[in-house]
Amino acid sequence: MNLNLFRLKTKDVYEMLTTGGSGHVKLPRTLESTIFEIVWVAVTVVTWIVILRENKELEEPVPTHFDLEGNPNGHSSLLIFYLILAFMSAASAFFMFYVAYRPRFVNVAKDKTQEDSMRQLKLKGQLGRVLAILLALHPLAFSLTARNGNPVYVIGMVAVLSVVCVVYSILIRLNR
Repeated sequence: MNLNLFRLKTKDVYEMLTTGGSGHVKLPRTLESTIFEIVWVAVTVVTWIVILRENKELEEPVPTHFDLEGNPNGHSSLLIFYLILAFMSAASAFFMFYVAYRPRFVNVAKDKTQEDSMRQLKLKGQLGRVLAILLALHPLAFSLTARNGNPVYVIGMVAVLSVVCVVYSILIRLNR
């Protein structure tokens, strides 16, 4: 069932792709992109509520870096720890949403049909938005690691991000 949430002016985008390259394409706001952004805001708010509730009793300095066995080998103040997490979350989400709307960093098969190019653009936009949502959870993983000293949270997030990238890469490749 195709909900056709990603409504694009396929003729305009395809003409831009074939004449000026993907660097000139700006994908419009759609219902799908709005839903992803609302989910991202919700995930970000919930993540920060959990981080602030769970870490209010952390003592100074906070462990911020761990070796492979889970032993802390780097420390920082709690305020710096929160600022680093906030910056990582905001910067990564901004970049992912930018790439989702302006796919100048991705290659689209220009010699294929209009439908193939549009499917690739849709998948690449979805990948950027899904990654933004997953990256909003990264501060929570780092916070839980700092609290418990167990790197499984960060390793798990990296594994999930890797699986999502591989799955979308396969889907994009199949739509060439």
